[in-house]
Amino acid sequence: MKTLIAHLLILGVWIFNISSMIPQVLLNYRLKYGMGISDQMLLLNLNGFLCGLFYIYAVDLPLTYKILAPISCTLLMILIMQRILYSPVKDAAHKRFVICFALNMFLLILSAFYLYHHRAIADVFGWASLFSMTIYQIPQIVKIIEQRSTFGFSFSYVTLMTTSAVLETIAGIILGLPLIVKLNGVRAVAMYLIFALLFMWYPPIKKPKES
Repeated sequence: MKTLIAHLLILGVWIFNISSMIPQVLLNYRLKYGMGISDQMLLLNLNGFLCGLFYIYAVDLPLTYKILAPISCTLLMILIMQRILYSPVKDAAHKRFVICFALNMFLLILSAFYLYHHRAIADVFGWASLFSMTIYQIPQIVKIIEQRSTFGFSFSYVTLMTTSAVLETIAGIILGLPLIVKLNGVRAVAMYLIFALLFMWYPPIKKPKES
């Protein structure tokens, strides 16, 4: 019974995970604005997702992870494409973002080939994913404080992503999944509380000036 509950929780994890990015994608489309999310947050999130994806297959996590994790990665790629396409100014920062994105993808793909032949280093990818997911929201916090605005950033995105991480921690405890999986929920709740305060202090009223 506990195992069934845990697997249902994992299904819920990925439903919330996938659903979390949809409000942000729709908000970007409605505003025709993709710069509400920090460039560093997007790149670190991408790194975390892809390292996590390699880890999922390497250590043979439950089938639900293997099916739904690639969908989450696809939605994140849409957010990145929106950042590139909706950028109002194709300045040096924009070019750096595109270059970093391309290099990130190239290095991670090379790493995936290495991982396929050296499964013993799977945990390295798992911890790299946890590290990226632990710090990826910090640049967004800095961006909001500097601009004194949450314009273009969806609070639903943060809420649903946090719910996903908490469910994953509960399922990880029940199924005895690696510590890497269990720690994700603790990280998510701490970040959620910070973002909740930021949305209270800096409501998304007006579009900030991009430096």
